[in-house]
Amino acid sequence: MDYLRTGHPDRAIADLDRAIQLNPDSAKAFANRCMAYNETSQTDRAIDDCDAALRIDPDSAQAFTNRGVAYAAKAQLDRAMDDFNRAIQLDPKSADALSNRCAAFTNQGQWTQAMDCDAALRIDPNHAMALTSRGLAYLRVGQPDQAIDDLSKAIALNPIYPPSFLNRAAAYLAKGDRDRAAQDHAQAVELDPRLGSRR
Repeated sequence: MDYLRTGHPDRAIADLDRAIQLNPDSAKAFANRCMAYNETSQTDRAIDDCDAALRIDPDSAQAFTNRGVAYAAKAQLDRAMDDFNRAIQLDPKSADALSNRCAAFTNQGQWTQAMDCDAALRIDPNHAMALTSRGLAYLRVGQPDQAIDDLSKAIALNPIYPPSFLNRAAAYLAKGDRDRAAQDHAQAVELDPRLGSRR
């Protein structure tokens, strides 16, 4: 999992391949490889791995959360929400599940319900994804200063996550600060060149 935290999901997948070969009944290994596949945009493989994890452990909140992330990436938001809801039912203190449900609400434009991120941050005040999602929610309801505050904290915690920079660029632009917006957009594109065509 260290490879995932340091932005090397391909290496994480290789390690987890070996772990699964050694212990094919490890739900945690399948759920972790599902997460790594999500990080490399291999969503179908991610879903297959989380399905495998859930066959081994039907009550794995982590597997439901990670599968929900894959469904969300495929724009299958109803399935994603079902998985996030199940994960939270199994583990109400899962900051990851709450944060991802917040992100799903945000992506659906349901800004007022995106305050799941508040619950996630009460559990883990340093949850970078929750800060990023709440920052986007603040931006969408016309509070760019609060958005910048959350997104800056998220970037300090995880400086290799492109959406944090991209959303902060939008917040700076909303305040008329084009220079800082351009800097953040450039950093987002450097981290993920696919974002260059979305400006």
